[in-house]
Amino acid sequence: MADINLLQNKLGSSTADIKTGRLLDRVEFFTAALLILSIFIGAGFLGGKVYLQRKEESFTREIVARRVELEKVSQERRDKAVTVQAEIKNMNELLPHHLYWTNMIKSLNAAAISGVQFTNITATGDGNVTLSGLANDYPTLAAFIKKLNETKYVDQVILNSSTLSELTSRVFYRFTIAISFDPTIFNYQPQ
Repeated sequence: MADINLLQNKLGSSTADIKTGRLLDRVEFFTAALLILSIFIGAGFLGGKVYLQRKEESFTREIVARRVELEKVSQERRDKAVTVQAEIKNMNELLPHHLYWTNMIKSLNAAAISGVQFTNITATGDGNVTLSGLANDYPTLAAFIKKLNETKYVDQVILNSSTLSELTSRVFYRFTIAISFDPTIFNYQPQ
């Protein structure tokens, strides 16, 4: 009987060893699973970190490229603004000396009569205009000169030359007239 008790004690202790072994197996499995899971999580964090670093580098490159582009556009706009300001300054300096022909041509047009053609007009800033042209006859030329004398802004009209010319089998009076305008006619005058 003592042998049976010893056998039971041996079996009892081996059952406890089996239970302990199973428990240890489960703890080892759980620990191994936890270790593998930790490795995957660590690899995921490492991969995520690498991905985020690459994204950050990509965004940084894009930001730098956009800043360079913005600086280039800003510089172009600054250069254009400087150019426009220089043009405005030049215009402000040139406009007071500019001969504004429109009012003078309107005055000549108002004095124009049938039978008179203008062939050349030259002007100076002090109001002197030389007008060359053709007239059908001398009375037409005289009527034109009289009408010019009556035109606003005209100070004086002088017939410099008048010659009889034949063009395309027609006879014309070729003339040159010196006209002294009030110099303000060449200034810009808003309508």
